[in-house]
Amino acid sequence: MYISREIGVLTQLGPKVHYKAITGVDMSWHKNRVVSVSEDRQLCVWNAKTGESELCEKYNMDVIGVTMDQTGFYLYIGFSHKVNFCMLRYKTLTMKRSFDLMPCSRIRFSVTGSYVALVNNLDVLVLDNIYFEPVHVLSGNTSRITKLAWSYKDDYLVSCAADGSIIQWKLSTEDRRKCLTLENVKFVDIALSFCRDVLVAVGNSPYIYTLDLGSMESQLVRCNNKERSALKTELRTLKNNNRSRRERLQIEFCEEFVQQALKVKQLQLEIQLGSQQYERKREQIMEHFEQEKNKEMRMFNLEQDKKKTYMNHLEDKVLQIQDRLLSKIRKQFQLKDCLAEVSNKLIPSHKKLVHLESEIDSTLQDLSDMLFKPPKLSQKCNDPQDFHRRVRVVLTKTSCFPCQNN
Repeated sequence: MYISREIGVLTQLGPKVHYKAITGVDMSWHKNRVVSVSEDRQLCVWNAKTGESELCEKYNMDVIGVTMDQTGFYLYIGFSHKVNFCMLRYKTLTMKRSFDLMPCSRIRFSVTGSYVALVNNLDVLVLDNIYFEPVHVLSGNTSRITKLAWSYKDDYLVSCAADGSIIQWKLSTEDRRKCLTLENVKFVDIALSFCRDVLVAVGNSPYIYTLDLGSMESQLVRCNNKERSALKTELRTLKNNNRSRRERLQIEFCEEFVQQALKVKQLQLEIQLGSQQYERKREQIMEHFEQEKNKEMRMFNLEQDKKKTYMNHLEDKVLQIQDRLLSKIRKQFQLKDCLAEVSNKLIPSHKKLVHLESEIDSTLQDLSDMLFKPPKLSQKCNDPQDFHRRVRVVLTKTSCFPCQNN
């Protein structure tokens, strides 16, 4: 069911999906999503504006409770023996974590979404929704807990039990701050304001009870018809006073706004001046950078030129050395050719020399025979002239000693 534009008219939300009693429901204000669970073991997600069903999940176990954060993306689903933390994206439900908690009768997200309250028997377990670790364990109820409510700053947690009692905890100290009970009144439901720490409770009486959680001495206040009319007149006077106060505040706000606008203009001028100075400084830096860059480029070009000249000089030297080596190689080849020619010329002269040496040896042998074993003069020759003539004949046989007439 949802409230239509016509005030006080309730309209059915979407088609009928659950065929058994609905056991839990929650809503996200930012996404306009409504989630519901039923005894038929189904979980359904609805669009509160169009009334269409976005998702329907069927489980094989009993679903006890469900809660959704204000973004509409994260859910805690309570079963008979565990609690699942799920993420709802693109009409798909994905389980991220599972906690063994048996049994878990009630689940409630905090207003900011930082904590989640889980009811386990008579205790309330407060989990950190970021690290998934228990932060507080709140005890003090004497009967089954039927309702949980968070304050808008997540600093108070209020529970309503089956015996009609209301217990308030302050989470910063984990103390049970109040246990509220009234005679002949059994509270069945509670709610907290989104802008103030004000509790509203209803029960089996025709009155609505309110409580200021911030005050330690505050008590439950009931409102009947006469008191409601008196309260209405008081509210009217308060509204009138608030109007005059609002006008004063508007004037003060306008003055402050004008002052702030002047300050903003002054800051804008300062920013413009600062931007101009920044541009000038930037231009100076860029000019200096360009100059340094040109200097470096000149130095680099000079070094490159030096390298080129040095390399050209080395190439010239290498070419000169190559020319010298080639000339030496040519000379060596020429010398080899000359040596070959000389050797070719010397071979016949060598042969002649060998022949002459053999002839000289033979003549020397003959001369030695003649000199060292000369014949007796008395036997062959009686005069010395004949001996000299014979020696001359021997010498004339050789070509190296030509004979002379004298």
